[in-house]
Amino acid sequence: MPRFQTTEFALSTIGDQFSDAGSLHLMFRQTALGDFSFQQFWVPKPGLFGTRNNRSGNHSVVLNFFRSICIDQVTDRHETSAKVHLLASLLPLVRSNGSQRVFPDASAVTARNYSTRSEFCSETLEIHLKASETEQTTLVEFCKKNREAVEFPNFPDTMFNMYREFESDLLVNATDQWWYNPTGAQLLVEQRWLQWCDGFGRRRGNKEKKDVLDILSYECKAAFHQAYSALWVEMIPHLIAGNDNQLFSQRFHTLWHLDHRIAVPGQDRDICLLHGLVLGLHPTFGTLLKTDTGSRLVGETVAAPEDTDAQQRFLHAALVSLYLYAAARRSRITSLANVGNTV
Repeated sequence: MPRFQTTEFALSTIGDQFSDAGSLHLMFRQTALGDFSFQQFWVPKPGLFGTRNNRSGNHSVVLNFFRSICIDQVTDRHETSAKVHLLASLLPLVRSNGSQRVFPDASAVTARNYSTRSEFCSETLEIHLKASETEQTTLVEFCKKNREAVEFPNFPDTMFNMYREFESDLLVNATDQWWYNPTGAQLLVEQRWLQWCDGFGRRRGNKEKKDVLDILSYECKAAFHQAYSALWVEMIPHLIAGNDNQLFSQRFHTLWHLDHRIAVPGQDRDICLLHGLVLGLHPTFGTLLKTDTGSRLVGETVAAPEDTDAQQRFLHAALVSLYLYAAARRSRITSLANVGNTV
């Protein structure tokens, strides 16, 4: 696979009103998916979500752009825009391990002086994909089974009621203030969050409240993915302008970098393809592109989005990848814990 290169994308390219939003650090390379070659762009994941001590770089750029586009395009000042930005801004302070317990999207950290080859690598994944490349999974089945793959917790209704109360308490008065004083609104939300974390979040017991903090931590990550998706919607046309295979490139980057919410006949609520996360930021899908079978199946569904069979073969491959990723992650965490117990 060709070596990647780096570039800076100035958000003023999208419009002069975004000149203060800064520049996004991107990577790119020429990529082949089956018979299609195109220039692939992505945001490097390290540092993207921010940390408590460092909120600079791409994390801030994404949030700055999202606020700018809300101010520029939203006329009714609906609280949803403020809610998304405030939750996404809180991401560097959340319980990162807690959000991983809801839907893992990061590899386990390798302990010092301990290393082992993960079973989730392109060579192993290719073997599994090749053995099932003609099998299909429907969209509804994929959304159900990917929860099973990562052991998505089944919270009782009482937990969700408590979650809604906590979310309301976290954002009360802040969403209205956000439109004219975003810094003050963010500070208000941060103070409430840190008070919870430094209070019952650090004490023994309080399991239900800690579970709520984990759910809120995941919601903050999902909110950031919404802001990230909004940026890609505006950025894609400028990135692919003048490149070869523009239609294919546009479809791929849309599939890879947007949070997809899909209406299903007979259901009241839209289906979130990856439960609020975008494909391109999950390690499962990056590894999928490194395999011959996976990259070909992605290419086929991108080239013919109306081909249901191609779409369902891709979804099955994605599900195989998720199961293998989750199993390898659990095994690695167990191994690290065992090493820690023997030290």
